Amino acid sequence: MSWLASAWAIFRKDLRVELRNRYAVNTLLLFALGALLLVSFAVGPQPVSARVRAALLWIVLLFAASIGLGRSFVAEHEGGTALLLRLHTRASSVFIGKLFFNFGLVALLTLAATAVFMLLLGVPVGSPALFVAT
Repeated sequence: MSWLASAWAIFRKDLRVELRNRYAVNTLLLFALGALLLVSFAVGPQPVSARVRAALLWIVLLFAASIGLGRSFVAEHEGGTALLLRLHTRASSVFIGKLFFNFGLVALLTLAATAVFMLLLGVPVGSPALFVAT
């Protein structure tokens, strides 16, 4: 099996496992929602500059993403499949497959958290097309 095919197989496996139990998605979204609510209560009704709002959102996203990243590797060790993966494919294929899976999770988290953040803090969007593009 080629390097790219192995990475793709790891990605598909992680996606199937996540669609089956939804552990990582629920954990990430729950953490992000809780953190965003705390940020909303901390900021209160006072106006906050755009830079501060952006920094608060990125801090929440960074911490939520760091929670999800470790989980993908821990699941392999808990299930006893880490050794089997190392026997059948290169470590770089495992890493790349899990990297792309976690990138997809963080992209989903970013979409959901940004929408909730905008609703809670009343963030105005000057140009919707530019906002969606970035």
